[in-house]
Amino acid sequence: MAHLEVSVLVYEGKAVVSSREVALRFQKKHKEILRDIERIRAMCPKDFIERNFALNEYTDSIGRALPCYNLTRDAFSLLAMGFTGKAAILWKLKYIDAFNALEAAALDRARAEALACGAARALPPAVILETAAKQGYLDGIKEGRRLMRGRDDLARAGKIRRYENKGLSRTEIGRLIGCHRDTVRKILARVRRLAREV
Repeated sequence: MAHLEVSVLVYEGKAVVSSREVALRFQKKHKEILRDIERIRAMCPKDFIERNFALNEYTDSIGRALPCYNLTRDAFSLLAMGFTGKAAILWKLKYIDAFNALEAAALDRARAEALACGAARALPPAVILETAAKQGYLDGIKEGRRLMRGRDDLARAGKIRRYENKGLSRTEIGRLIGCHRDTVRKILARVRRLAREV
């Protein structure tokens, strides 16, 4: 892979990456990235969407105004979890480094401003902010894994329902889809729980 350079920007006070940039770097069509983003948004709570997916627009080469998204680290993480392959891993690592660098620079500026004001006591909140940012990132990863498992469960639940309609037992269904009968039961329970959340 040639030159690995990423573009993480500050938008409305947050480190973000454009969906167009993601499409370019991961060698995907922008409309496919938008489709994936809409699928993720459909599964996320409204407050998470508002914090992490900023709808924007750009003008294409023939003058049309088209939609794009500015994605925070958490939104990018959810989106990029589905990308596989060596090249995708390299780009994910570059974006992680870029987000970290931008956040570190913001924390350094906050510390410098606090010291310039003579507020040595202002440093602990910066440390608290840094810890909270890391915890928020970890929470985003956990939420992303939960959502991805939910997406996989939905696909498997469709098969399970079709087999149930044919009169197969959960043990038989488990054999057909490659899991234990208790896993079949748990998948159906998780899907019901997801349906109630939506």
